[in-house]
Amino acid sequence: MVSYLAHDKANGSIREGGLNACLHWAFNRVAKYPESVIAIIKARPAEDGRIIAEVDKVGGRWIFGGRYVPKREVSKLTKRAAHGS
Repeated sequence: MVSYLAHDKANGSIREGGLNACLHWAFNRVAKYPESVIAIIKARPAEDGRIIAEVDKVGGRWIFGGRYVPKREVSKLTKRAAHGS
């Protein structure tokens, strides 16, 4: 099963859910905090993730061939999202 994470690089906030929920959260976050840069990460359990999109004050853009996020980092982000940070 695929999971998506939206990670605010500026302050470390994170949201986990479906792609639409993560994109919606990212655009709302940028509207409230224009300095935010949100990375949308696609991940499967126990596998590396991949950044598939970014949202900032200019707008959103798909990233084809985006950088990999090690499964260790994906696991940390998922745990933080589960604890509400």
